[in-house]
Amino acid sequence: MAGAICGSGDLNERMRRFAAHHLRDEAYLEDPVDGTTIDNVILSEILPKFESEVKRVFDLTKDQLFTFRIRGLRDSPTNPRLKRNTFVLTS
Repeated sequence: MAGAICGSGDLNERMRRFAAHHLRDEAYLEDPVDGTTIDNVILSEILPKFESEVKRVFDLTKDQLFTFRIRGLRDSPTNPRLKRNTFVLTS
C-alpha cells in the first residue's frame, strides 16, 4: 500500500496477515483438542507485543530486529523468520 495512510488498526491487520503468511505451514502449532489455531497464536503471542511495544519504537530509518516468543515454534531451514520458539521481525 505505497502512499496509503494506515491507522493503528490497519497496521495490526497487516501484521496479522504477515505473521499468518509466515506461519501458515506450521500446523504442528495447532491443537484441535484445546482449540489452538495459527490465528489464535498470532492474536495471543504476536499482536499484543506488536501493539504495545513494536509500534511504539519502530523507526523506519534504522535496521531493527523484534522477536516474539511462540512456544513450540520450530527452527526453519528455509524461513529465517522462524527460529526455535521465536518469530523474528526485521525492518
